[in-house]
Amino acid sequence: MQSINRETGEILSITTGGLYAPLPIPAYQILIRAGEHVAKDVLVCLVSHMGKAGQSVFPSYGTIQKESGRSRGAIAGAINLLEEYGFIRVIRKQVQQTKRRNFYYILEAAYKTDKMNAVARAHLAKIGRCSCGAVVSQAEIGRGSKALHHYGCGEKVNLFSSVPPIPLYSPPDMTFVDDLALTSSISSEPIVHSEQEI
Repeated sequence: MQSINRETGEILSITTGGLYAPLPIPAYQILIRAGEHVAKDVLVCLVSHMGKAGQSVFPSYGTIQKESGRSRGAIAGAINLLEEYGFIRVIRKQVQQTKRRNFYYILEAAYKTDKMNAVARAHLAKIGRCSCGAVVSQAEIGRGSKALHHYGCGEKVNLFSSVPPIPLYSPPDMTFVDDLALTSSISSEPIVHSEQEI
């Protein structure tokens, strides 16, 4: 992730393994809408363990129990539900001769609504109706310069009256401001020193 400080022009970069955890807001919202609060708490716990290893985390059940505040049985059900929704994949690996461990992979569908499976999509809020007759969620529409369009057929989408308007696409302003232009401090005039200064 990269951002630019508009005042100084400094490029700020946050790398994987830094002091942040990328919360999967689309999955979080789906789980709340579905009333699956235990699964939401377990997902947040799993994501908080992400670091330099990438999408794979491996907290123990005891750690998940302590951090989510949920019982062991509830955690097992929540992990199964997260797999069913397609937000995580669990792989059991042998780590020692007598010990196996669960590795949890946070999947792309947790972050992108267009990658979600049918089970998760069923809980997306429907926001409008397409000219083709389909009732669509926000993940199924694109912003054009004149109207909203359904990804499925390309037809125009009309929002339900209870939905706040979604801004249409407008190209970015390409005017360049010369705020950070540097002026030369070197004069073309030669500097003459008096004999007293030397």
